[in-house]
Amino acid sequence: MIENFVDSVLIIDDKEDEISELRDLLEGKGIWVRHLTASMLATHEGFLKNRRLIFLDLSLDDSISPKENIARIRKHFVKKIGVNFGVYGIVLWTKHPEEVKEFKMKIQLDVNLYSHPLFIIDLDKNNYLRDGYKDIYNHINDKLSNDFTACFLMQWDMLVNAGKNNTIINIFSLENNYEYRNDNLKYILSHLAQNYSGINIDKIRENDLYRDAFKSFSDMLQYAVSSQEIKDDTLFGNLDNIKYNCLIGRDKHCAKTFKGDNYINGEKCPTDISSHDQLLIGRLNSKINDVFSDINTKILIDEKPIMENIVMPGNVYEVIDITRYNEFYKDWPGISKSILIEISPPCDFSQQNSILSRCILGGITEYSGKKRDIIKKKDYFYKELFPIRLKYQKTNNIIFFDLRAIISMNFDELRNSGKYNLIFRVKDKLFADILQKFSSHAARLGLSIIHN
Repeated sequence: MIENFVDSVLIIDDKEDEISELRDLLEGKGIWVRHLTASMLATHEGFLKNRRLIFLDLSLDDSISPKENIARIRKHFVKKIGVNFGVYGIVLWTKHPEEVKEFKMKIQLDVNLYSHPLFIIDLDKNNYLRDGYKDIYNHINDKLSNDFTACFLMQWDMLVNAGKNNTIINIFSLENNYEYRNDNLKYILSHLAQNYSGINIDKIRENDLYRDAFKSFSDMLQYAVSSQEIKDDTLFGNLDNIKYNCLIGRDKHCAKTFKGDNYINGEKCPTDISSHDQLLIGRLNSKINDVFSDINTKILIDEKPIMENIVMPGNVYEVIDITRYNEFYKDWPGISKSILIEISPPCDFSQQNSILSRCILGGITEYSGKKRDIIKKKDYFYKELFPIRLKYQKTNNIIFFDLRAIISMNFDELRNSGKYNLIFRVKDKLFADILQKFSSHAARLGLSIIHN
């Protein structure tokens, strides 16, 4: 796997004579290699460009302790790697496993200071000085064989790169005439962008085209990636061994399996667990919900800058005066925000057939099991959106819509920032699901019939 992932390498090592054979081997495989000594790294100006693999001598300075070397390396990473370095892994030259553990513990403290590696493995350089570097790829692959995260994400990275290249080639090859290529591809991309947004051509702006052209390319990239052949479908292994782990307090190792079983310190929890253990499992579930909130928000919600002057299907607005629709709130759990979602059919929007904006009223409320159960019991709520955490929120939330609360207004009123504030837009998959649930609820005909 590593041979397909790596196309560039950075070697940080003061002993150039010891890595010259490695450099020759890598360059012979068509890999771009750069070598820096500790002094060269210290005097390098600006951030380094991405290298897929870094060979790093953990004893850069033999006159100081391993802990001092690690501290110095971390400072270099802040100044030379930075947060935009990209995806990479690290091979540490060391024969002391405890130094690798120390290195991992220290760099995990540097969250948001620089891009963290997908993997950190250790190899003993003395073995290669004795036997040569010819088997180093096999040794790296052996070290990575039990690292699920690294293997999966490297495969994903390679699939995306292949999909990206295929997408570019497929669009670029639509026009073979060099004289007309720029004009014709600009025309094609303009229509792709307009088709993505659905905005009428008479109302579209240049910056709208620019943004939506990239989004339409993302849709094509998604197809290109999903159609790639997956070469290793055995990574997940036995489903019984998949679990989420966390340490709660100093000595309580808690875990939840993929199938939903809970464990505390390796022991499966019975159905009638103690109140103390219920608190531990509650904290475990809270940590899992934090992760799921971030994932759900990224998958379903578009919080990027959106066009406030155009009322589009899927736009979600905060109702500034939360008391404005008090009559609808009596069956709701307590809410922190009253919101509206614009649900006009996309075809009416693109063809400018809508006379009024059609909206469904809803709310945002802090997540709790009790509120979740209240919402899930009512068949008139759209109840799929939990847990969610928008960028300005510090807690996990539930977003719901009352399918009975249909509101129509003219577009100018919805654009009035004194009454409504556009806060996000739901992505296409979520919008389609909301429309489908709304249509099913609205189409319940019922039947009047006498029974004995």
